[in-house]
Amino acid sequence: MAAPMENNVVSSGSTISEDKSVNAIIVATVTTGFERLACDECSEKLGVEATPRRGRIRFELPLSQLQKVHSLCGVDNLFVVVQEFENHQFIEEEEADLQSLSDLVTTIDWSTGIKYWQSYSKYAKSVPLTPEEISESDHATLPAFRVSCHRTGNKHSFQSPQAASRFGGSINDYFHWRVDLSNSDIDVLLNITDNDILVGIALTRESMHRRNIKHFGSTTLRATLAYMMLRLGEIQLGDVVCDPMCGCGAIPIEGVLNWPGSLHLCGDGNEYPCSHSLKNITAINETRKEQNRLPVSVDIVQWDVCQLPLKTNSIDVFVSDLPFGKRSGTRRRNWDLYHRGLVEMARVCKPETGRAVLLTHDKKCMMKTLSLCHNLWRSKRTIWINQGGLRAGVYLLHRAKAS
Repeated sequence: MAAPMENNVVSSGSTISEDKSVNAIIVATVTTGFERLACDECSEKLGVEATPRRGRIRFELPLSQLQKVHSLCGVDNLFVVVQEFENHQFIEEEEADLQSLSDLVTTIDWSTGIKYWQSYSKYAKSVPLTPEEISESDHATLPAFRVSCHRTGNKHSFQSPQAASRFGGSINDYFHWRVDLSNSDIDVLLNITDNDILVGIALTRESMHRRNIKHFGSTTLRATLAYMMLRLGEIQLGDVVCDPMCGCGAIPIEGVLNWPGSLHLCGDGNEYPCSHSLKNITAINETRKEQNRLPVSVDIVQWDVCQLPLKTNSIDVFVSDLPFGKRSGTRRRNWDLYHRGLVEMARVCKPETGRAVLLTHDKKCMMKTLSLCHNLWRSKRTIWINQGGLRAGVYLLHRAKAS
């Protein structure tokens, strides 16, 4: 029999349940590289200070303000922290380590995490948490749950599915909640980073990056990433914002929904993506009509990015996901497209105040293009992000002063 494991417990459950004035800890996952920008959004919209960590941010929020997290547009998933265990003593023996994870279930104060989850999800049924409540409950009325494990570190004696299965089995034994992997009410998260363990409950049913787009293309940009790029562009009231290679319209859609005081237009070189952009805008307006909300408007034009039908000095901000050889176009064609496209964008962009936010995986091509266009564009900032497992750069450019 393995010796009992001792843990330095950082509780976000027991103390909160005793003191109603203490906030819950919320963690939001974000595109790696955009953590600081996500913190700024939290400060602006929620009035709280968020702490960035790799691929996520964390902040505190009282129960009365929990629904405000709906306003966050740059985060993918949200969960409330139930409890954290620092420096958990894994002994690198599979059965003993899995049992130590299983034993944590009965030491955790689940009440506050469940309360926050119920408030956010509007789950109306009671969730029994004590032996008395459990024994009096009809099994059919108990909530369904599942456990997901995310593990970082190479010194664990077990795999993530094993940890999720054992932890979930212990929850089932203790609370008698029903296991349902496909249609769960409660999604329990088990995050293991080296020797640190975080137990949480998901607030979002699915990633928020899926919003607004119903008609997808081969390279549809995530809505949360599109929002972050627009935010990086520091759009002001009355700005004319353009995506010259719009694909299915993720960027202009996020733009018109979140910066309605600006004019948004977009286009693409092929009829297919323009048609999908129009269908996505139409679908959004149909939903807004059902909600008795005013429609939104985006101008969509089929055009050549190298010959834009726009007046000189007419655009304030360009925001676009550029094609790159692995997924769209070819490397050889993109070298020409990037150069000619940036020259044309410089023509229609306002000197000095104009800016561009451009995403690409092709660093070599972008660096070469910027060196050729150094008299037109000034590179102010580059944010390296993880997009679909590939390292990509988001380039913030400012239009140079007209000569």
